Amino acid sequence: MGWRYGPIAKTIVFLIAMFNMCIALLAEYTTIGSIFSDFVGSVSYGIIIVVGVLTLAYTAYGGLAVSIATDMVQGVASVILAVVLTIFVAVTYRWVRKGFRPYTSPSIAWYGHPKTQALPSVNEVTACFAGSPQTQGQSTVVAAGVS
Repeated sequence: MGWRYGPIAKTIVFLIAMFNMCIALLAEYTTIGSIFSDFVGSVSYGIIIVVGVLTLAYTAYGGLAVSIATDMVQGVASVILAVVLTIFVAVTYRWVRKGFRPYTSPSIAWYGHPKTQALPSVNEVTACFAGSPQTQGQSTVVAAGVS
């Protein structure tokens, strides 16, 4: 790049690429911290530092070969996950092709779970929020099997 457009263009492209990489790493580490925080319930910065140091260590130790090997493992894992997820969705939601109408058919479970019920009618929801004596203290909205 530098021989064709000069050192200024080379520097600008370098700075833009570095900025892009910093934003990508920030997004990845923030996501890792958020997932860890949600599952473990602790602060997220600890795991962000640990993952960052481990990534830096194995990349510095192994160089490009380790980075390529890691990308290959992630690619294979992604393909396996896609196949398993496709099979899971095909088996779990096969009844959707048979005319499933989630808002009008109380005989078919919502989201495929047998303990769930169909969504309530507009009148039931309106009565619940209006505070009519018939529905006070009752939960008419059923989602994910919890009433």
